[in-house]
Amino acid sequence: MGTRSDPTESLLPETRLVEVTHVRQRFTWDCGIACVSMMLYPEQRKDLLGNLLKIAEEEGFQKSTWTIDLAYLLKRFNIPCQFRTLTKGVDPSFSSKSFYQTFMNKDHPRVLRKFEEAEQHGIDVQLESVPMDTILRHLNKHGPVIVLTNARLLYCKNCGHNAPMRMLRNIFPTDGKGFDGHYITVVGYSLRNRRIYYRNPALKDAMENQFATMYNLHVIPV
Repeated sequence: MGTRSDPTESLLPETRLVEVTHVRQRFTWDCGIACVSMMLYPEQRKDLLGNLLKIAEEEGFQKSTWTIDLAYLLKRFNIPCQFRTLTKGVDPSFSSKSFYQTFMNKDHPRVLRKFEEAEQHGIDVQLESVPMDTILRHLNKHGPVIVLTNARLLYCKNCGHNAPMRMLRNIFPTDGKGFDGHYITVVGYSLRNRRIYYRNPALKDAMENQFATMYNLHVIPV
């Protein structure tokens, strides 16, 4: 959150924390789906997690989820959201990452089609960056934000700063450098401590403090 004061901070409560049900990912590919599950009502969550592979096939992403897939998944369960990203389609820079190479060519047409059809499906997609003060104001007024961030930069004050990466290495291989995409659910902040609180689906049940750049955002009114 930086070290200098922001004029918008004076308009915000000092702390904000939105309670959500923590959901842990079960596979290498479902961290985003776990974050979506945290946003759902209990019966919806039970439906999604109990029929995950069937729903994944119906939605077309199977075992390879991109952020636009999460927007469609939220729409499926009638959860309104605003999707903000800097890239339309599949980011070509991911092609250098071994985890993404397998899926890039196969997924690109589907991902691009979903972007092009988003408006007709009632999905709000904007190509823009989102500053931290906008995230804080949304957290205060509406609720959680699902974020695609760099797993290498996740920090956990309560469990040791390397714990998130150790857990992620148990789920899928990472080369320890560059960008390793991972979805988290941002649920609160503390202006005094200059902390962001989030739920990491790679962990069993931990509230963490994170200082990473946020790449793709699902801003979810609750």
